[in-house]
Amino acid sequence: MFTQKGEIEIWLNQRHTPFLDIAFSILTFMGDGFFVLLVCILYLFIRFYEALVLLLVYIFSGIPVQILKNTLFLGEPRPKVFFENIAQKLHFVKGLEIHSYNSFPSGHSATAFAIMLFFAMFLPEKHRNWGGVCCFLIAFLIATSRIYLLQHFFIDTFVGALIGTVTAFLVIGFIENRTELKDKIFWQKRIKLT
Repeated sequence: MFTQKGEIEIWLNQRHTPFLDIAFSILTFMGDGFFVLLVCILYLFIRFYEALVLLLVYIFSGIPVQILKNTLFLGEPRPKVFFENIAQKLHFVKGLEIHSYNSFPSGHSATAFAIMLFFAMFLPEKHRNWGGVCCFLIAFLIATSRIYLLQHFFIDTFVGALIGTVTAFLVIGFIENRTELKDKIFWQKRIKLT
């Protein structure tokens, strides 16, 4: 609210270091759909019911993002285009594809907050406090990576985080309150990790 579009992005981008380049390149991948699908597949062998919930959370958090990106905000310029006149002063991570359009909202941020909220809610009771904080920090860092890498503006990541959080709460709340779904035997087969 108190800064102009681009100020936060330039400030964060100018704090670049080789370590942050690597760290944020890895973190940004954790908000990618392919990464989430890989986690879902692996999770199927550990907790089948939660794997299906995770998949639904991912799908439903992506729907509003894609609708907004491809209708109301189609062609919205990303930082690469927005900062064309000062591009030589900006730091771009080598080897990373920097997109030009469809900036709003951030799908990686929506995915990160939706998935991390899922993990926080399905943690064992004794680990929920510190585990929830860790999940939030991971989601926050994934969203921050999108700004640092000049893929999105702050507002893109903020709205993406809101979409991911709200849809995850709604999907998990809906499914968890439907006992007929939870009582299906094939959903309840879980491998207990001790």
